[in-house]
Parts: sequence; structure tokens; C-alpha cells
Amino acid sequence: MEIEFFAATKVVKTLLPPIPAAQAIPEWWVKAQRTVEGSGDPAIGKTDSQTFKACQPFTDTLRTGYIIPLWQDIAYSDTSEYYGESEPRITINWGRGGPVNGTSAPPIETKGWESWEEIAGVGGNLIYGASFSFSNPWVIRTPPGYSCLFTEPLNNENSAIRLFSGIVNTDTYFNNVNFFFGFRKGISTPGILKRGMPLIQVIPFKREEWTYSVNPIEVDGEEYNNRESVINELSSHLTGGYKIHHGCPIKFK
Repeated sequence: MEIEFFAATKVVKTLLPPIPAAQAIPEWWVKAQRTVEGSGDPAIGKTDSQTFKACQPFTDTLRTGYIIPLWQDIAYSDTSEYYGESEPRITINWGRGGPVNGTSAPPIETKGWESWEEIAGVGGNLIYGASFSFSNPWVIRTPPGYSCLFTEPLNNENSAIRLFSGIVNTDTYFNNVNFFFGFRKGISTPGILKRGMPLIQVIPFKREEWTYSVNPIEVDGEEYNNRESVINELSSHLTGGYKIHHGCPIKFK
């Protein structure tokens, strides 16, 4: 399968291209320890406890799909004091950067939404009124029947901004998809979102209709025995059993 990224001729050579997510594994993950040193007891054959780095499902989220990097530096500051306001007022500055998506839209557009407060668990964590959208320069095309999930990098959230996820039918919608975001409360200002930082994770998937059911697992039934087989399979390895037998084999190139 092939996913295609297009950008306007006048800017495509100056943009940082999208890359497979596996090429954007965060540095903190690379440096993280796989085990908690000293937590085991060799005298009784107990190995050290494992950290999140040994969790294959966690790691698979970091290597699934593609990453769109931020295409230019974006500065932000709190100008509430200038306006004589008690609540933070986030102001954006992109220097000399101009339109990048083939339209006259600036790199970031102010949305001025006040609806953050209506999103349970989100509104209270974002600065009121500091709502914007990135004018994404990339147009994406997938094969017929395939859509894309656009989300902030999984398990690698940015500490300054909160990006919102969306699904687009990129097989028919041949147009720029903009990314909506807000600024988190308590951020240090002024600050810069640096060119090249992982901005959006793009995960293509096939659209299919599903049904669902809720079922018991009967003792000694087929599902029970299948689960027991998986448990025995995993326990035959000291570590890495899930990765060996069930790790995601799909490659994004």
C-alpha cells in the first residue's frame, strides 16, 4: 500500500518531508532504561522489573504510521500584561514565514473558540480562548477505501500544546487537513515550537463495517484454552514474549 504526500510546488523543496514514525522515536525513549536496576534478586532467580520501554504495545504506537514535522519555528508569548488582563493571553509569532499550503492562509490561524470548556477533561486544562489551527502544507492521498487518523504523536505529547485528533477520508478528500490545537495551562512563556518537532502522527487504515458481541469465556471452552495457550506462550520467555509472538509486524516505509 502507498500513502502519498503532496505540497505546493513553490514550497515543497523547503519543507521538512513527512517520515515513517519509526524514524522519529523520541530521544527520551531511546535513553530510557528497559529495567529498574536493582529491583530483582539474582539469588532466587528474580530478574529486574521492566519499565514502559519493555512494553511492546507502547513501543508499537511510536512506530506506527507517519510523522508530519513542524515546518517552521513558531514563537508564543503571554501578552496579558500588555493588555492589562489577569488571565493569560497567548500571542503567536511566526517571523517571516508566509503561506505554506498553496493558499493565502498564514501558517497558524486564530480560531478564538470558547468551546474548549465544553470538552470534559480538556477545557479545564487549556488556556481559555487560546485556540488555533496549523495550516498544514500537505495534501494526503490514500488508496480507495482507506482513511487516515490524524493525532498528536501517540505516547509523545507536547508539553506546551494539545492537538486534537480527527479522521479524514483521504482517498476522496484531496485537500489540506488543518490541525486544531490549544495551549496548556501552566506553560512557561515565552517559548518556541521548533521546526522539525514531531507535530502530527498520520495512521492510514482501511474503512470497514463492524458489528460487536459480548461473550463469556467458558472454563475449558475454546476461548479459554486459546487464552491459556497464549499465557503459556508468553511465560516460556523470561522477557519479550509478547514482542516475539505478537509484536506488530507491519512496516511503514
